[in-house]
Amino acid sequence: PELLKQLGELLDGQRAAIEARDVARYAELDRTFHAVIWQGSANRRLLAIADLLGAQLRLGQNVTIAVPGRPEASLDEHAEILDALLSGDTAAAEQATRRHVAQVIRALETAL
Repeated sequence: PELLKQLGELLDGQRAAIEARDVARYAELDRTFHAVIWQGSANRRLLAIADLLGAQLRLGQNVTIAVPGRPEASLDEHAEILDALLSGDTAAAEQATRRHVAQVIRALETAL
């Protein structure tokens, strides 16, 4: 419950950052959202991989955040993931996460 509450607060913060056009704050909260999910997984292998890829993930985020409409779309995707987690539907959370990753890849391809 505490993890889900924290994720909800992060989404609220991301929404406020988008409305304020504060890209730096949005990016920071976005990274934290992902980190909280990774940490909540209690999967040491996932945490190690995420740690190793941290700089590359930040670089990708710096590129995709400039794609028009991408921050808003990402926020909607995060909300879908959180909704699935709140309902206890891990399969839906997985599918929403897969869609989110696919959209990030498309945004990278568009930007590059």
